[in-house]
Amino acid sequence: MSYTDMYIMIVVQAVIISLLCLDLAKEKGYPWTKMLYGLFLSVIGLLYVIGLPDKYARPSLYQQEYIDSYDEYDGQQDNG
Repeated sequence: MSYTDMYIMIVVQAVIISLLCLDLAKEKGYPWTKMLYGLFLSVIGLLYVIGLPDKYARPSLYQQEYIDSYDEYDGQQDNG
C-alpha cells in the first residue's frame, strides 16, 4: 500500500465522518460549522457532536406515552 492510497483513505474517512457530524448537528439544532469538528478531529469530533445537548426539548418516550393516553382519554365523553 502506497502513501497516496493511505492519504486517500484518511481523506475519505474524514469526509464521511464530517457528513455524519453535519447531519447530527442539524438534528440537534446546531449550525453547519460543527461539521468541522468531524473533518479535523475525526472520531473524537464525532463523539463531541454526539455529546452535545439538544437546543430544543423533545418529549421522552414516557412523556409521549402519557400524552397519547391523555389524548385518548380526552376524546371519550362521560354521558353518565
